[in-house]
Amino acid sequence: PDMYAAIDIAADKVTRQIRKFKTKVIDRRQRTQGLPVAPASGDLADLIEGDDDEELVREKVIDLPPMSEEEALVQTDLIGHDFYVFTNATTGLVNVIYRRKSGGYGIIKPKIEEPDE
Repeated sequence: PDMYAAIDIAADKVTRQIRKFKTKVIDRRQRTQGLPVAPASGDLADLIEGDDDEELVREKVIDLPPMSEEEALVQTDLIGHDFYVFTNATTGLVNVIYRRKSGGYGIIKPKIEEPDE
């Protein structure tokens, strides 16, 4: 009878359907990628220890071209990965650029220890 009440009911139904579909898609992706689904209950030590059945599934050999941090950022976006490993042209050391969950990027650099005098 009331148009606004009907819209509210329809919006609630659509919201539930979207949530259900999104959950189904996420579950399906996790199963296809072989990611373990978090158990509903369990001991934290069991999660940390892992299974004895874990094994190295894939090995990938990459070139580490020397480049600047800005070039590495561009490469990260071009390949669409969450991180990029490269040789820093300035220092000659291996660095990792990664996409932060909170937004933006981060960089991991090795600590250079000074020789004892």
